Amino acid sequence: MRENNNIKKIVVLDNNYYYNLILTKQIQHFTNSLNIKNETEFIVNSYLNTSAFFSEIQPDTDLVILDFYLEEGKSTLSILRRIKKQCRKTKIIVISKFRNLNTYVKTLLNDANKFIYKEKN
Repeated sequence: MRENNNIKKIVVLDNNYYYNLILTKQIQHFTNSLNIKNETEFIVNSYLNTSAFFSEIQPDTDLVILDFYLEEGKSTLSILRRIKKQCRKTKIIVISKFRNLNTYVKTLLNDANKFIYKEKN
C-alpha cells in the first residue's frame, strides 16, 4: 500500500463536456506514463459544474485545472478564492479560450498559479 504522500489528486473543472473529457483523458494518459515504476498513484477526477465540484473536492487535492468561463453567474475569481479557502495547498491552473490580459492578471492576482490559453480548435 502506498503512503498518502505518494498519492497525487488532480481535478478538472470545465463545463464543456467534450473539452473536459479530452483534458481529463490526456492527464490520465500522461500520469499513467509517469507512473511506470508504480511509485505514485495519480487520482484524476473531473466535474462539469461547481456544485458537484465543491461537494466532493478534498482538502488534500494537489492540483485543480479550472476553466475561466464556467456556468452562467459563477465568478471564476470567487471560485478561486473558495478553492484556496477549502484547499490551502492546492495549486490552481486557470485555462481560457480567450486571450485577454485583464483576465490573465486577475487570475494570477487571485492565487492562481498559472494561466494557460486553450486553443479553440
